[in-house]
Amino acid sequence: ARIGKGLGLDQADHEFIGMAYFSADGTKILLDQYQDCLKLNQEPFQEALSFVIRGWTQERFSFNGDYYSANELSIVPKPLQKPHPPVYVASNSYETFEIVGQLGHNILVTPFIISNQGVSKGLDSYRQSLKNAGHSTDQANTVVNLPVHVNEKSNSARNDIQPSLLN
Repeated sequence: ARIGKGLGLDQADHEFIGMAYFSADGTKILLDQYQDCLKLNQEPFQEALSFVIRGWTQERFSFNGDYYSANELSIVPKPLQKPHPPVYVASNSYETFEIVGQLGHNILVTPFIISNQGVSKGLDSYRQSLKNAGHSTDQANTVVNLPVHVNEKSNSARNDIQPSLLN
């Protein structure tokens, strides 16, 4: 199962320079509002994640958070993995790398979105945050998403994919 709840705005930081961005609900967000939006999304994301994990690990549970609540809820069927399925969080901003490390979850990254240097810096922060929070770096998994397009000729492959890359 895939459960999605945004921590960031699913756009790379550099894409916000000098332009507005419209969030999924149609709200116009300007560059100077970007950091505030990241902060606004962090708490609901962490609460949603806590809600889901509690549902996976407890037979019945009640939850009364700032964003989500439930009374005497039971999630069935329960996952086979114990204590719960592995959690992977997409991390394409520096702030998110650190948060995911603090939470001790696995991480998904896309160098195409934040550059190879951004991934390297972010993963250093992720690993340090894991250690600082008492989580094992040996148990944490990193998944790197690298889009690939294959064609008989390299020029054709580049020309085929270029419009998507420049979008």
